[in-house]
Amino acid sequence: MPGRRTGERLILAHLSNPRLGLRLFPREERGVNLRERDLSRALRAATRETIRLQPDLVLVTGDVFDGPHPTPGAITALGSSLEALLRGLPGVPVFLVAGVRDTPLRPAEPGPLEIFASLPGVSVAGATARAQFFDDMGLNVLLLPHRSVLHSPFPAIRPREEARWNVLAVQGEPGPGPGPEVDPSQWDYMAVGLGSHIREWSPGVLQAGALARTDPEPWWHTGDPEPGFVTFDLDSGEHQFHPLPDRTVVHLTVMPAGPSTTPGAPDLARTLEDVPGGPDGKILHLSIPGRRPAENHLDVHRSLAQVRARAAHLQISWNDGRSGKRPSTEAMPAEPDLSSVRAERLIRRGEVGGERSDLELPAGVCALVARDPPVRRELLRVLSFGLAPLDHGPRGAPSLGTTL
Repeated sequence: MPGRRTGERLILAHLSNPRLGLRLFPREERGVNLRERDLSRALRAATRETIRLQPDLVLVTGDVFDGPHPTPGAITALGSSLEALLRGLPGVPVFLVAGVRDTPLRPAEPGPLEIFASLPGVSVAGATARAQFFDDMGLNVLLLPHRSVLHSPFPAIRPREEARWNVLAVQGEPGPGPGPEVDPSQWDYMAVGLGSHIREWSPGVLQAGALARTDPEPWWHTGDPEPGFVTFDLDSGEHQFHPLPDRTVVHLTVMPAGPSTTPGAPDLARTLEDVPGGPDGKILHLSIPGRRPAENHLDVHRSLAQVRARAAHLQISWNDGRSGKRPSTEAMPAEPDLSSVRAERLIRRGEVGGERSDLELPAGVCALVARDPPVRRELLRVLSFGLAPLDHGPRGAPSLGTTL
């Protein structure tokens, strides 16, 4: 399909990690998880702003959905935004690239993005690499979804010599690794579909971040950049970040009046009521010093019931020096130890720290309990993606053979 601009200046919009269908925190409104609805609203806001900016192409990198089998609401949210983009940006190509979460485990199973492949003006890369050349714009676009960079033989990653502009969208971690070799200097723009906040790996190599906060404990990330998306000028090499509104996250640590005193329940309620703008609609985290007292912690929850009803979410942590405080990076073990996980039936094999680990679960209902965050992450990775030994980047995506 022809593009709209044939001059020297070409602007692209890079949206990433909508994570549609993600459900965080228990609160629901009209039967829909509140954060799931927030993520759909974030995509609508990004769509409106993209239409206002009138770019010449739109890249949407994964994770577009939070899983390979999205809910009807998540599918509807993406479909509505794509229709709005096609109406508001006539003649502008839109590209969808599958990420880790919206890629099915079975190679033969089509991913959920393929639902939208028949829309005129929408190009989907769900499993294999896809290249598209727009002669009127002199634009070459190469899309590398998650599955295409997992195993060799890798697709040929080369720019098109006759193209005025070469754009690469890839689901992988830039830096040395066993993945496909990528030379960023050959590309006018390299869209990295990872990460929850904006990061410039090198000039012209950008991850756009997420459209909304997707961490299950966002109070530990209050200092991170805002969610949003990026526009990039292929002629000047300059980018601009466009922040998007999201719910306010408040982290409060209540300091006791003395070394042996614990704040009372009414004091905690007043503290939350005094949050600027009130607790309404906010995500609140309250850290209380000391060990959780067995005799009155239920009173604390009862006294905060009204605040909880007004907030989007209220999390309470008792911080005795061992819990309620996020461990520092230095304190985290370098490699989780899964050697103590034993049961009767093998369901997945994973690779931890370069050594083979068998993760087994019994038939029926069971629970896996992991105290440390890195162990929890590793359990999830092995259960979800432990079909073959891979060298993953820190976010579960393969590391590329890239020199920045």
